[in-house]
Amino acid sequence: MLGHQPSFRHFLYTAVANIATLIFVVIGTILIVALAQGYRYDVASGEVSLSGLLRVESRPVTAEVFIDGQSTDERTSYKETIPEGSYNVELVADGYRTWQKDVQIRGGLVEWLRYPRLIPETLVAESVLAQPATQELSFSPDGQFAVRGTAQELALLDLTNPSAQQQPINLTVGPDSSIQSILWNSNGSAALIVIAGEQPSFVIFEPESLKVTDVTKVLSSFTPVALLEDQIIGRRGANDLWAVPINGETVSPLAASATAFSTSQNYTVWVEDGVISLWDGEQIVAIEDVIRYPRLIPETLVAESVLAQPATQELSFSPDGQFAVRGTAQELALLDLTNPSAQQQPINLTVGPDSSIQSILWNSNGSAALIVIAGEQPSFVIFEPESLKVTDVTKVLSSFTPVALLEDQIIGRRGANDLWAVPINGETVSPLAASATAFSTSQNYTVWVEDGVISLWDGEQIVAIEDVIEATPTEIDIFEFESKQYIAGMTDEGGFIIRDVLGKQSVRDLPAATDYIEASRNGHYALFETTTGYNTVDLDQNTVHQFTFDQEAANIRWADDFSLLAEVGEAHVLLEFDGGNQEVVTTALDASDVVLSQSGRSAYVVSEIAGSNSTVLDQISLIVQDN
Repeated sequence: MLGHQPSFRHFLYTAVANIATLIFVVIGTILIVALAQGYRYDVASGEVSLSGLLRVESRPVTAEVFIDGQSTDERTSYKETIPEGSYNVELVADGYRTWQKDVQIRGGLVEWLRYPRLIPETLVAESVLAQPATQELSFSPDGQFAVRGTAQELALLDLTNPSAQQQPINLTVGPDSSIQSILWNSNGSAALIVIAGEQPSFVIFEPESLKVTDVTKVLSSFTPVALLEDQIIGRRGANDLWAVPINGETVSPLAASATAFSTSQNYTVWVEDGVISLWDGEQIVAIEDVIRYPRLIPETLVAESVLAQPATQELSFSPDGQFAVRGTAQELALLDLTNPSAQQQPINLTVGPDSSIQSILWNSNGSAALIVIAGEQPSFVIFEPESLKVTDVTKVLSSFTPVALLEDQIIGRRGANDLWAVPINGETVSPLAASATAFSTSQNYTVWVEDGVISLWDGEQIVAIEDVIEATPTEIDIFEFESKQYIAGMTDEGGFIIRDVLGKQSVRDLPAATDYIEASRNGHYALFETTTGYNTVDLDQNTVHQFTFDQEAANIRWADDFSLLAEVGEAHVLLEFDGGNQEVVTTALDASDVVLSQSGRSAYVVSEIAGSNSTVLDQISLIVQDN
C-alpha cells in the first residue's frame, strides 16, 4: 500500500514559508547590523540618520544634563542615542560650579564622559594640622597618608579620615637625629625614611600596618634613591645604580654611569651610553629600540682612518652595518665594524690567479653573502661572517645568474625576466615566473609581478595574491615587520601602496606619491617621495611624517632602523625619521658612500682619493668619547 504523498499545495506553502523566513532573517540581520553601526529612523522627518551613544557621569553628586543649552530633563548617570555631530554638554547641580565640554558624536560609537568632577561654588578650608615648619611633612603618592613630625616624634595621619587620632611611628633614634628625607614607593604602600645623625640609619615604614623595618645594615654602603616592592635602588658613586634587596640578599650592579633613570613599583629603567635598559627585579633587559630619536651629534666630528686600499678592490657592507668585506678574490678579508681596530679575518676562497670579484649579494639580515667570482670558470660561494664559513655553490648555480639570496635558497635567472628558486642544498629547482616585470625578496619570501598578477613564493609553494592589490605595481618591495610580510611600491594607476600580504589587508594608499624608495631595516617605516617632499609611513601607528630639504637631495636611503642618509649639496647628512636634519659628514665632501654602523655610534665614510686611485674607509664617531 502506497504511503500518503504530499500535495503540490503543501509543497507550495512550505516553499513560501521558507522564502518568507529567509527574507525575514536577511532583513532582520541587515537591521541589526545597521542599528549596531548607529543608523536610526527618525519618525518625524522620515529619514534615516547615523547616531552615536552619549554617556555622562558626574561626581561627587548627580547633575542635570544640558545639551546645546537645552535641558534633557534627566540627571547623571545619563545615556542617550543622538545623531552624530558636535554638541556642547553642560552639567548643572545646586551649590556647584557648572561643568561643560564640547564633544563630537560619531555614528556607531560611544562618547563616554565618565570623569566630570563638580566643584563647589564656595570652597571652605578646615584646619587639619599645625606644626613647626622645621618638622617633616611628607605625603604618600596616592594621597591617602601624610607622615609628620620629627625623628623622635613621628606620626601618621590618615587623610581619608583627618579627624582620626594620629598614629605614632616608633623609630629608635638618638636625641640629635633628624629626618633627612622620605622616599615613598610608587603606590604608597611603604616609605623609606632616611635618618641623619651621628650614625645615619634607614628604616622602611608601612602605613597600613605601622610596621617599621630597620634596613641600615642593608644600605651600609649605599645612598638610596628609590624604593621598589622588595628592593631599594641605591648609589655608591655619582651616577652608578645598584639593586639592593631588602632581605639582605646579594646586591645587583645595574649601571656604572647612568645619565637618567626612573622607577615604578617593580621596574627600574635607565640610560647609559645611549642605551636604554630595564631591570625587572631579576634581570636586565636592553630596550634601546624603544626610544627612536633624537640622535645627539658631537660638536666636533673626528675622522679616523680604518682602511686604505686600491679603488679597484672590492668593498661591500652588510645590510645591518656590522660587517664589511674587502680586498680581492685572492686576498679577501672580513672587517667587523663593531670593532674596526680588531684584526681583519681572512676569507679563504679557492680561485685562480686571474679571478676577480664580480659582485656580492647579501641576504636581508646580513647573516650571509653570495660572492660571485668572475674568471676562466665563473664560481659562486656563500660566506657566513659570524662563523667565517665558506660554501661552494657553483654546481648548484651552474645554469643560473643569481639575483638574490634567501635563508636557504637562491633566486636566479636563466633568461632576461624569468625567476627560479634554487635550493642551496642542491635539491630540485622551482620555476617561479617566465616573465616577471618586477620582483623583490625578504629573508624567506619572494614576490613578483607577471601579466598583472602578483604572486608570492614562501619557499615551498606559490601563492597568488592579486586580490590584495587592485592596481598592478610597476615596482614592488617585500619586507617584514613584527612577523608580518608587507609589500610596497608604485602602481600603474599612479600612487603608492602598502599591503599586509598574507593577511590580505590594506595598510595605506597614498595617491599623491611619485616614487617609492625603500623600507627601513626593521620594516617599521617605508620611505616614499611626493611632489612636495619626502614622507615616511609608520606601520606601527599607521601615520605619515613629511620632511623636506633646503637643497636638492640625492641618494636618500635608510641608514638604520630609524635614521636616513642623503647627499645634500656637497655633504652627506644624517636625519632622524621625523625629518630633523643633522649634518654628520663635512670633512669628506667627495665621499662615494656613507654607512652607519650597527650600533649607530659611528659612521663609515668611503672616499676616493683623487689622483691616487685609492679608496679610504674612515670611521667618524657619533658619540662624545670619555676623556
